[in-house]
Amino acid sequence: MKQIRLLVIASTLMIAITTLAQQPSGPGGPTRQTHLTVLTEKLGLTEAQQIKAKPILQEMDDAVQKIMHDDTLSRKEQLDKVRPCREKADKKLRKILSDDQKAKLDELEHQPHPELHDDLNGSTPQTH
Repeated sequence: MKQIRLLVIASTLMIAITTLAQQPSGPGGPTRQTHLTVLTEKLGLTEAQQIKAKPILQEMDDAVQKIMHDDTLSRKEQLDKVRPCREKADKKLRKILSDDQKAKLDELEHQPHPELHDDLNGSTPQTH
């Protein structure tokens, strides 16, 4: 069960961060701040949790961007190398969450996130 959960978490984070890695920060694409904002809204992060989450997201994004810009790797190799980065970030994020927030994160990871992935289907972000 834990392995399935980790796979779902890793897959969700992989999509989110791959999207972030492929998009320039700033107008026209999701930013780290957008990711933090989504987590804050969906999980009800406190200001203290946001401060702790920001460097976790930064570290993950930096590692993912480095991997995704490595032209010597195939797409599959890139995604295989990104997965551990996301799992590491997920573990770190969960350490700062309450049990209720962890449950919300579990639910969130099973839902589509058009606010982060609008470029995957070519549409504009939608609200739930």
